[in-house]
Parts: sequence; structure tokens; C-alpha cells
Amino acid sequence: VDMLAWPFGIYDDYLLKKAAGAGYVATFTIERRHATARESVTKLPRYLLINADQGKAFAQILAGTAPKRRSREWNSLTARSRSSPVKSGHRTGVK
Repeated sequence: VDMLAWPFGIYDDYLLKKAAGAGYVATFTIERRHATARESVTKLPRYLLINADQGKAFAQILAGTAPKRRSREWNSLTARSRSSPVKSGHRTGVK
């Protein structure tokens, strides 16, 4: 395994360095957008999918035409990550 998806999208410069040192060649955030050729492979965006992202909604995500998440919806999805900050890779498994 040489790629890492950051749990809850939480990462910082320290964790990026630790992941590279552990041999990961790419890592993924949860920035909700398409990747471009100019992206750093250490911070590639990805989509956090929820149960509502089916059918037409999923097709819109693939096409890049999906509406932005409502603040309240996004806040409820990320509340756990804000209440449990990562320290020194503790929750990601990066040592």
C-alpha cells in the first residue's frame, strides 16, 4: 500500500512528512473538487460521499456540476473530526 486517504481529511505538514517518510507516494484529502494536473500528489482532493450521493447526484459529482454542500450538512459530516483533533499521526496510523 503506497497511498493514504487521510481519515476525515485531517492532515498537516507534520503528517505529510511522516507519510512520505513511511513510503506513501500519494495522499488524499476530502476537499470536494476534481483533481487537476497541477495538484500536489501529497494533497489530492477527493469527494466525501454520503447516502444521498446516488443516481443523478452521483452523476453530477462525476461531471463536476454538483451543488456545493450546505454548511449545516457539511458541519454535521465533519463534526467528529473537529472534536477529535489528530496529534502526531495518532489516529491515522502514521508513525
